[in-house]
Amino acid sequence: MFQYFQRLFADPDGAPVLVRRLLLEQAAGQARQYALAFAMMVVAAASTALGAYLIGDVINQAYVHKNLPGIIVLALVTAGIFTVKGLATYGQALTMARIGNRIIADNQRRMFARLLQQNVGFFSERHSSEFIAA
Repeated sequence: MFQYFQRLFADPDGAPVLVRRLLLEQAAGQARQYALAFAMMVVAAASTALGAYLIGDVINQAYVHKNLPGIIVLALVTAGIFTVKGLATYGQALTMARIGNRIIADNQRRMFARLLQQNVGFFSERHSSEFIAA
C-alpha cells in the first residue's frame, strides 16, 4: 500500500501532487464554507428525494381516494419542498462561487506581491505579455 502512494506521488508535476497541494493550500482555509455548501447539497438532495416520494401520495389522493383537499395539501407541501430545494441549490452555488472567487483573488494577491518584490532587472529581461498571461 505504501509503495502505491509512493508511486502515485512520485512525479512532482503529476495530477495527484497538484490535487494534494491544492487541498492543503486552498481547501483547508475554506473548510467552513465547503461544509456549508455540502450541507446545502444534502438539503437539496433530500428535498429531491422527498418530492419524488410524495408523488405516490399525490397520485393516491387524486385517483384512488378522489380527495381534493388532500391533493391541495400535498400540492402545497410539494411546492414548499421544491422552494427549499431551490433555495438550497442557490445557496450552494453561491457559496461555491464565492469560494472559487476567494481562491482566485488570493492567488492574484500572492502573485502581485511576488512581482512587487522583484528588481528592475527581472522586468527588463521579460516581455510584458508574460505578466499578462500569468
